[in-house]
Formats: sequence, structure tokens, C-alpha cells
Amino acid sequence: MPTNKSKDKKATKLLNIEIENLASVNAPVYVSIYGTDNKFLSLKDQLKVFRFIPTGTRLTEQLSGIPHGTYAIATFQDLNGDGKIATNIFGIPTDPYGFSNNFKPKIKAPSFDDCSFEYDDHNDTVSIKMIR
Repeated sequence: MPTNKSKDKKATKLLNIEIENLASVNAPVYVSIYGTDNKFLSLKDQLKVFRFIPTGTRLTEQLSGIPHGTYAIATFQDLNGDGKIATNIFGIPTDPYGFSNNFKPKIKAPSFDDCSFEYDDHNDTVSIKMIR
């Protein structure tokens, strides 16, 4: 009797990320993933950091190595190529940036809860519009 091999192996999904409103078609985009045990927006306590080079004003990528769970994403486009987000004298980013849930900060930086989302078999795409 033949076996159904598709039931023997569970398909592995990737976390899809879509970032729009990029300011440059070739400046690198950094995507930081934070889990519930990470200090959100810390430059030293990200779960994972990805770097991508766009080919237009929209970036679509698949992130691997992230198990299902609760996460938050912070991203920025490094216009001057120095590997860090540029800010003004008040600490406000001058490079384009964005967060999961398209959270737009008003007075202070967002919290993990402001940007958190569930990643599972039914929720596997995060869309972010850069703030510039």
C-alpha cells in the first residue's frame, strides 16, 4: 500500500516581509527581528538581523530560521551606507524606518507590544511602509 509522503513531512514556511516606500533603489535595508525575550529596539539584543539590497522602491523577501511565535520588527534603510540608522540631534531617525503593524511613533519610540504580531501557519506575511 503506497504511503502519502506529504503527511510524513510538514512543509516549512518562511516569514515573508514586504517593505514599501523606500527612499533609494540601492541603499541597504536592515531588518531586525525581536522575540519576547529580547529588549525591543536594542542594537545588541536582536533575535536576528537581516541585510538586503533592494532593486526598486519596494522590497519583498523571505526570512528563514524563525520559528512560529510572537515577534516585532524594526527596519531602516541605510542611505549613507555606514551600517547604522542616522538620527538628528534629538535622536529622531533621518534614515527611512518602519515597524511591524506599521506603528508610527508620535512622541517616543514604540514598545514591543505596539509592534508585536503572531507568526504561524496562517500569519506568515508582514507588510511595512517606511516612514520618511
